[in-house]
Amino acid sequence: MAGRSFNRILLWLSAGVVLAVAAIILSDAGDSPGRESRSVILKDPEKVNRIIIRNRYDSTSLSRPDSVWLVSGTETANPVAVENILFAAGRLQVTSVLSGEQVSEQWNRVSVRFMHDHQELLEYDLYFDGERQMLAHTGSGKLFMVTIPGYGAIRLDRVFVPVPNHYHLRNLIGLLPGEIALLEVEIPGKSHFVLEQDSTGDYECVDMMNNRMVASDSLNDHSIRLLLSYFADIRYERILEETDAATLRMNQEGLLMARLRIGSMEGETHRLEIYPWNRNPDGTADMFRALVIHNGGPGVLVVNYIYLDVLMRELENYYKL
Repeated sequence: MAGRSFNRILLWLSAGVVLAVAAIILSDAGDSPGRESRSVILKDPEKVNRIIIRNRYDSTSLSRPDSVWLVSGTETANPVAVENILFAAGRLQVTSVLSGEQVSEQWNRVSVRFMHDHQELLEYDLYFDGERQMLAHTGSGKLFMVTIPGYGAIRLDRVFVPVPNHYHLRNLIGLLPGEIALLEVEIPGKSHFVLEQDSTGDYECVDMMNNRMVASDSLNDHSIRLLLSYFADIRYERILEETDAATLRMNQEGLLMARLRIGSMEGETHRLEIYPWNRNPDGTADMFRALVIHNGGPGVLVVNYIYLDVLMRELENYYKL
């Protein structure tokens, strides 16, 4: 009896040792999403006073010498855009570890560095293949799938943007050419057309005035691509306090210069109503600025004409010669 009890104790001890060893092996494997999440989270966002974001084409430097964030050390940055970065970086979560998968040259890469003065706090590379959002610590070959818990619809490439224009304080529209899914341009009485672009960059054009599809080979592709590129940086100077959208429409009835509608692949929408700014003593329009009602108002924005002139061209300007 005593022998059987002793053997049972040994069996229990042996099983306990096996389980303990297995637990140690599993805990040291390092492939647990929960464990890896701790390595990608920015632990002290309030300490960050410098952020560098870059890809193969662009680079942005954000700095906070005191209480205000700056773009490239000179221009006041949009605080919401900076806070979005810090919010996302402080809440990133690893959903899975991509064991054995190698980084592809076809993926879009965005490198991110968080610093306090000259001390590096965290650095990693984000990769996007069109569907997945991946992260690797700089210099490491281990890839993680990442997301922001509770904000799964947010694309990280719309938060960690390497283009400086994205962070300007008065940025009205900041869409890259490949991000535009729809563009509608209406110049009253002269031209009205719609461009629709898919994720591969192919587009179709409809002449709304004549109710017909425009043959793609009749369009100047370079001119169309240029048109789409103009939406990467459209800024306003200030909100016009002298009037509101409803009053402007009433006072400028019949003077509307153009209506534009821009839609992004991610569902972002902008509607612009463009009017002349008749501010000169003789009633003529300002040659360098126009008034814009954005997304229906109620405010009116003053916009430099250099941003708008290239958007208000008739469809015939995009045909091949």
